[in-house]
Amino acid sequence: MKKNSRVCSPIRAFGLAVLMLAASSVFCFAQASEPLEPAGDPDTIATDRPDFTESALVVGRKRLQIETGFTYTRIAGASSFGAPEALFRYGVGKKLELRLGLPNYSSLRFGGQTQAGLGATYLGFKYQIGPIKNDVNISIIPAVFAPTGGRDFNSGDWDPEVKLCISKSITERFGISGMLYAAYPTQSDGRNFFLQQTVSFSYALNDRWGTFYEFVNTFPERGVSQHFFHSGVTYLVNRNTQFDIHFGFGLSREAPDHLIAAGYSVRF
Repeated sequence: MKKNSRVCSPIRAFGLAVLMLAASSVFCFAQASEPLEPAGDPDTIATDRPDFTESALVVGRKRLQIETGFTYTRIAGASSFGAPEALFRYGVGKKLELRLGLPNYSSLRFGGQTQAGLGATYLGFKYQIGPIKNDVNISIIPAVFAPTGGRDFNSGDWDPEVKLCISKSITERFGISGMLYAAYPTQSDGRNFFLQQTVSFSYALNDRWGTFYEFVNTFPERGVSQHFFHSGVTYLVNRNTQFDIHFGFGLSREAPDHLIAAGYSVRF
């Protein structure tokens, strides 16, 4: 198939991300805002987005946290758009949370043709270990993708995965985290085991703005490894509300050319 020259412009996608952030900010500032806790306060929202590296912290007992967003990706002449990336996290204990990811709506365009549909449903839990010595936090996230949605956007089988996350604050504003991710998804020629390793550096610019820089390396049992750079900013409206805008680009030929995304997270 020929490459499609009419895919959505990255500049247009980035403009949409900025517009989404601005509109949501106006909505939130119109409401009564809670005082913001100091940077690093454990009672401030800690999200699994926007970086690939999941947080090593759970949401807390009897708290509900909803994380949403959208992503535009370009790879090998094709473009894709996904939303709402809705993840529901509910704390059933001090160190245990249940996790539900609603089917994502995806649109893929290549060679002048477009496919669209809903994907799989995500079910899992997170268990936090720690903090242990030197304020190191560790968590484990077993999960499975259930075969819901359209045939073109899920494997048609139950696909398990597990993530091991670790994080540590180096200073009051600077932190480092990492994740080891193992999955066994179903593909057209059978299941393909892969490992993904991430490392993410975060820095709090002030009490509201933060930034991160992340490297993602994926190693499939069958196929070629992929290497990706990812960065973005987060903005705390209050201790329970966060916005994010982020982008990334491939460091190897097989990785996505680039992605542009934005998101909104809220905690109750």
